[in-house]
Amino acid sequence: MSARSALAAETALRARPAARSEARLWRIAFGIGVLSGVAQLAILRELAACQVLSTLGLSIRLTLAVVLAATGAGAALAPLLRGRDERRCFAALGLGLGLYLLALLLGFLRGLEPGLAARDVDAGTLLVLGLLVSPPFVACGLVLAHVTAALQSRAPQRLGAFVALSLLGTLLGVLVSHHFAQWLGVSSLLLLAAVLALPVATDRPVLAALLLLACCALPLEPALESLRRSRPAFDAPLTAENTTLVYSGWSPYQKVDLYTFEGEVLLGFYNGFWQWWSAARLDHPGAFPGYELLYDPAWIRDRDVLVIGSGAGMGLLHLERSQPHSLTGLELDPLVVSLARDRFAAFNAHVYERVPVLAMEGRAFLDASPRRFDVIVYEGSFLTAAHPNVPVSAENHLYTREGIAAALARLRPDGIGLVLFAGPERALARVAAAIEAQGAALAALRLSYANTLWWDLPVLVFGRDAARVGAVAAGVVSRAGDGRHARRVASPSRDSEALTDARPFLYAGAPGELRPLLGAFAATVLLALLGLGAPGRRRLRTYYLLLGGAFMLLQTALISSLRSFFGDPVSTAYAVLLLLLAGMAVGSARATALAAESRTRRLTLGLAAGGAAACTLVYLPFGLGLAAQGLRFGVAALGLFPGAVLLGVLFPLGLRGQPEAAVPEAFAFDALGSVLGFLLFPLLALPFGVPSTLGAGALGYALVWLALPRA
Repeated sequence: MSARSALAAETALRARPAARSEARLWRIAFGIGVLSGVAQLAILRELAACQVLSTLGLSIRLTLAVVLAATGAGAALAPLLRGRDERRCFAALGLGLGLYLLALLLGFLRGLEPGLAARDVDAGTLLVLGLLVSPPFVACGLVLAHVTAALQSRAPQRLGAFVALSLLGTLLGVLVSHHFAQWLGVSSLLLLAAVLALPVATDRPVLAALLLLACCALPLEPALESLRRSRPAFDAPLTAENTTLVYSGWSPYQKVDLYTFEGEVLLGFYNGFWQWWSAARLDHPGAFPGYELLYDPAWIRDRDVLVIGSGAGMGLLHLERSQPHSLTGLELDPLVVSLARDRFAAFNAHVYERVPVLAMEGRAFLDASPRRFDVIVYEGSFLTAAHPNVPVSAENHLYTREGIAAALARLRPDGIGLVLFAGPERALARVAAAIEAQGAALAALRLSYANTLWWDLPVLVFGRDAARVGAVAAGVVSRAGDGRHARRVASPSRDSEALTDARPFLYAGAPGELRPLLGAFAATVLLALLGLGAPGRRRLRTYYLLLGGAFMLLQTALISSLRSFFGDPVSTAYAVLLLLLAGMAVGSARATALAAESRTRRLTLGLAAGGAAACTLVYLPFGLGLAAQGLRFGVAALGLFPGAVLLGVLFPLGLRGQPEAAVPEAFAFDALGSVLGFLLFPLLALPFGVPSTLGAGALGYALVWLALPRA
C-alpha cells in the first residue's frame, strides 16, 4: 500500500466516528423537536379541557409564550453540560422529563382540574400555571442548545440545515398532536411524550419507535380518563353521583363528553370558553330557558330560519315545532354534529336527520353565503370569558360591526336576529353597541325560567324594521307566565365601544386589571436591558431579542387576523403554526444561499413577500368561507409561506462567525424577546387594534433583515 493510500484510509477511519457523532446530533435535534411539538399542543388542549383559561385564543398565546420562554431558559443552562458525560446527562434529563410529564398528567386528571376550574384566574395563577408546565420545555431547550452549539463548533456551514431539521421535527410533533389527539386522546399523547422522553434524549430511535407503536395499539385513553374526577360537579341537580359517562372523545376543537342523567342525555363541551351542558328533550327539567317564549309559531311559521351554534339540537327541535318554511343549522364542531345525529338522536327526536346542519363557523357562512333568511338565531355563539380577571380575553368576529353587517345582509327587510347571550355585562354591551353602530333597531330582554340551570338569560332582538323588532319583543313578554318570566330592559350599549374586526375583543380587562401585565412587561424590559448591558456579544443579543419579539407579535397577530377566515382559534393557530414552521424550515435550509444575495435583492424579496402576506390578510376572509378547510389552507399558504421562508434565514445567519458559546445566548435572548412580544401584544392590540401588532412585528423583522450583514 502506498503512503498516499494509507493516509487516505487513516483519514477515512478518523472521519467515520466524527460522521456518526454528527449524525447523532441531527437525530437528537429532530427527536427533541418532535417531542416538544407533541407536548406543547397536548398541554394546550388539556388546559382548555380543564377550563383553566377562559378562551382558547388566550390559551394559545400564553402557551406559545411559555414554551418559548422555557426553551430559552433551558438554552441558557446549556453551558452547564460542557465537559460533562453527555450520555449520562441526557439519560438523567430524559428520565426526569418523562417522570415530570407523567406526574403532570396525573395531576391534571386527579387534582388540578377541579381546583383550577372552580376559581377565577388572575395574574398570580397564570404565573404559577406557567411555571408548572414549563419544565419539559426547559429540558428540551437545554438539549437543543447543547447539540446546536456542538454542531456550531464542528460544522458551522451546516447550521441552517440543522435548525431546519429541528423546525421540521416540531412541525411533525404538532401534526401528530393535532391529528392523533382525535384518535388516541390528549391524555394518551401526554403519556406518549412521557414514555418517549428517555429514548429520544438518549438517541434510541428503535426503542422510541416500539414505544410509539405500543401507545398507538393499546386503548390507553379510556384507562387514563377513568382517573379523571367526574366533571358534572356543575350545579344542582348535576352531581358526580347521579351522572354516568357513556362517551368521551376529542374533536379538532374541544373535549366532548356524553353523559346520562336521570334518564336523559347531556353533552358536555370543554372548549376553554365555557362548560356547557345541552339536553334536547322538550320535557327536560333543565331545558334552556325561553325557547317556548322566543320560538312562537306566530312569527316563526313559514319563515326561513338559520341557527348559529345548533349544538345537540335542542333549539332546532323547539324551532321545528313552530313549523318554519326552512330550518338550517351551523355547528362548528363536526364531532358534535356526529354525536347529535347518532348517539344523541333518541333524545332530540332525530332532528339532525331532518334539518340540514353544516359543520362550519357562523361568520364564515354569513360572509360567503348568498342565502337570505327571515330569522337568524345566535344560539351557541355566546362563548365569552368565564374568568373576569384575565387581562385580554374573548375574540369573537360574529359580534363585530362587520359581523353584524354580514348578518343584516343575510336578513330580509323585516328579518329578525336573536342573540342568546351568557357572559359578562360589558361583553353584552359591546354586542349591543355593534348592532346599533350598523343602524339596526334593538330590543333587550331578560328571561328566566323556574327550576333550571340557567335562571337568567339576556336576549337581544335586532333587525332593520323597528316595528317588527318591537312586536317580537312585546310578544315574548306577553307569553311569560307559569314560572316563565320575561321583561324588557334598557339597551346595555351606553358608554360601550362597538367591536370591529381590527379590535374583536368581546371582553378586555379594565385598566386596573392590566396592572399585573404592565408590571410583567416592565420587569421583562428591565431584564432585557440588564442582559444587553453585560459585556460581550451585545449586538448578537439585541439581534435575537428583536427577532424573538417580532416573531411573537407577527404570529399572534396572524392568528387573530385569520380567525374569521379559518373559523376558530384552534384551527387558525394550527394552520398559522404549520405554515410558519414549514416556511422557516425551508428558509433555514437555504439561509446561506439567500444571504449571498445583495441587499437590494433581499429588500425586493422582503417587499414581495410582505405584499403577498398583506393581500392574504386583506382579501382571504371574504368569499372562501364555504370552501373546504384544505382549500382555505392552500390559499393562505400562497400568501404566508414565502414570507415565512424569508423569516427562516434570520436565526441561523445571525450565528455566522460566532463561537460555540454564543449559541445558548442566541436561544435565550430569542426567547426573552418572545416573552416581550407576548406581553406587548395586548398593550398594542387593546388601544390600537390587531393591525398595529402586525405592523410592529413586520417592522421588527424589517429592522432585523436590514441589519443582517452586521449581525
